[in-house]
Amino acid sequence: MDIAEIKGFDDPRLPDWLDIWQAAFPAEELVPFSRVLCELGRSGSPHHFVAGSIDDRVCAMAWYVDMAGGTDHGAIWLWYLAVHWEMRGRGHGAALLRDLVDRFRRRGTVRALVLEVEDPDALKGPRSDLAWRRIGFYQRLGCGLLTGVSYSIRAAAWSPRTRMCWMVLPFAPLVAEEAFELIRVSTEAEISRVGPLGLEFGEPSVPNQPTRP
Repeated sequence: MDIAEIKGFDDPRLPDWLDIWQAAFPAEELVPFSRVLCELGRSGSPHHFVAGSIDDRVCAMAWYVDMAGGTDHGAIWLWYLAVHWEMRGRGHGAALLRDLVDRFRRRGTVRALVLEVEDPDALKGPRSDLAWRRIGFYQRLGCGLLTGVSYSIRAAAWSPRTRMCWMVLPFAPLVAEEAFELIRVSTEAEISRVGPLGLEFGEPSVPNQPTRP
């Protein structure tokens, strides 16, 4: 897979990148398109738009925010990671994430990658199962699910609030309390403690659900 950052609106990969982004996520989780317009190509922007391509076809996308800068105490905030709907189940998403993680590790100044996923307990039916599968996907790649917290997002002013979970991929030993504080400080998220904090790195055990592949 050829992995490269999209730097401007004249990049030929941008239309496919946008299609994958908009098709992969529920409308209530998509930030306004104006955010892309504001951040793409802006000098000094911490937002990064990455495309993974095979044979010149974009098969995966990522959007992350570098909250670490030049510090040694910040995080990389992964906003979106998705694979083209016709190319899922082939490891492209995992390959893209592993490549990004390797780059962040080599910097030596990033404490962790943090990301949000839908809270499966706030969903029903297939969407809940999909959310559990997504958590399992990230756990297989080294992320831990932060428990004991409450968090929701409003991706756009007109969107309903959506309950989410936080996950953390540490680049050095990190306990749950440190992960909570890292998320709170780096992302300025309105995250609340509602119980004992924990980081669950094993795949989730879901009542009445089959074992996930």
